[in-house]
Amino acid sequence: MPKSSCPLETVFQNPAATFWPTPIWWWSGEPLEIDRLRWQMRRLAEGGVRNLVILNLAPAGPLYGKDADQPALFTEAWWMIFEQVCREAESLGVYLYFYDQIGFSGANFQGRLASRNPAFQARTLLRESRKVGAGDIVSLPHDSAPLAAFYRADPAAAPQQLKFEGHGVAAPAAGHVQVIGCQVHGFNYFSPEACQALLESVHGQFERHVGSYLGKVIVGSFQDELPEMPLWSDDFAGLFQKRFGYSLLEKLWELWEGDDARAMQIRVDYHTLRAELAETAFFKPFFDWHERYQLICGFDQQGPARAGELYGCVRLYADYVRTHRWYAAPGADLHGEAHIHRALADTYLRPRVWMEGFHSTGWGGTLEETFDWLVPWLRSGANLYNPHAVYYGTRGGWWEWAPPSTCFRQPYWRHYKSFARAVARSCHALTLGDHDCTTAVYYPTVAAQAGIAGGIAGGIAGGIAEHGITLAAASAITLHIRLKVPPQTHLTPGIPVTLRVSNGPHILTEQSVDPRGHPRIKFVFRPLADQVRWLAGSWHVSVFYAYCTQGHGSVCRPSHLRWVVPVALAAHGAHRVDLRP
Repeated sequence: MPKSSCPLETVFQNPAATFWPTPIWWWSGEPLEIDRLRWQMRRLAEGGVRNLVILNLAPAGPLYGKDADQPALFTEAWWMIFEQVCREAESLGVYLYFYDQIGFSGANFQGRLASRNPAFQARTLLRESRKVGAGDIVSLPHDSAPLAAFYRADPAAAPQQLKFEGHGVAAPAAGHVQVIGCQVHGFNYFSPEACQALLESVHGQFERHVGSYLGKVIVGSFQDELPEMPLWSDDFAGLFQKRFGYSLLEKLWELWEGDDARAMQIRVDYHTLRAELAETAFFKPFFDWHERYQLICGFDQQGPARAGELYGCVRLYADYVRTHRWYAAPGADLHGEAHIHRALADTYLRPRVWMEGFHSTGWGGTLEETFDWLVPWLRSGANLYNPHAVYYGTRGGWWEWAPPSTCFRQPYWRHYKSFARAVARSCHALTLGDHDCTTAVYYPTVAAQAGIAGGIAGGIAGGIAEHGITLAAASAITLHIRLKVPPQTHLTPGIPVTLRVSNGPHILTEQSVDPRGHPRIKFVFRPLADQVRWLAGSWHVSVFYAYCTQGHGSVCRPSHLRWVVPVALAAHGAHRVDLRP
């Protein structure tokens, strides 16, 4: 992190306003009244709440037991109230974040756009695979589009591509037939035009209605549970051919089958293109919009990606580290992990790490208990505390949403400012100075991409599961780097280090048993090994391997590797990382 000119003593005496608790202020439960909103803002500011995330729970209709929000989101009446709240916040010295409604939401911006423009609709992959007799018909649903079909006389035989007749194929003889198609599913995050329309529908509205407050009173936005990136699109096959120089349709079966280097390369290429298209169309323009106004965006994405679980990260977002580097405050809620997001923030020099907590813990939690819950997150690297709830209304206690409401409704409110100051001191202090990083853990995105496709474990991943060990654990290759240079020296973007598999993956495998009798399988991508040799000229480097003994089909979360701090490295660039015991 860049060094701060603010000494630690000053931070403890007067932490900056942006480090005080930043609760979600739910504009739901009862009709909005500006005088009531102003009263609540004054009470919150007096209690040490210096930042608020404005979020509508039911923006387009009844949801989660409550009536539609009044006034409805983005109506002229709503914007009039929002602008008045901005004015009040400016007078109180309170900062605002807006919620973008792109993820967890009833606003359905993506659905509305896709219904008006079919080009904005994404596709998902469908696969029907089974043993057949001569002449048997294997078909896809009638609302799908056929892509490719393959026949093999036996599992060891080379596949023969079949021609579709309608939505099905006839088996030429007894054997195995696999038919693959696609079906409309979700929003096309691969399309720059679709994503531009989405940004215009949300972020463009804030530009037009409250643009003068952006970067001043409005300091950021929050995104929660972004939908998964598509598995297919109408132009995906053509873009793949152009990008990698071969036809994916001719090899489509290898997304699910095959454990040789060619099959794994096809799967890596497939997920690489998913990540590249989403990054270009959505993530980078999203980041650029926030940069234009010097805003930060925090997030808590879908589980299990929020916890850094390898399979979930690839299935949902193709390359979690690559796509989510385009946020200024990566993070998670209490069901996630801070380590991977702290590392992601450090890698790209982002000073803040989001922590959304602690929803659904009930009304009875005390400030002491809340601080006890928060401390492990601070120790893991989070430094922007986002309490889940301050409710505008509860309808006299008849309605609530994932309680508690940590506000003036609580008996401890008169003490909240002391709690808020302790949070602000801790969060501000954790952004000072540089992190002394002596260990780097390689987050094996490419290894996961080589083993899965379409959310289906297959090939090498399935083979490992049979040994009672998952790819997430087996391929958690780590680089233990002992610095020979001063501790403030890091792997920074200026150093030409890459962990990308450019001509692979050529995988070296070894199965063995460690002294304690645990199975161990290691995967070393040759370009990674080349980088290890390059690093050895300036660094003491050793490579060691993670293993998991949780049994068949289990998923090894980074937090289970207790003997090393789990951090993420981008699988395609140079790195700066953070480590905490």
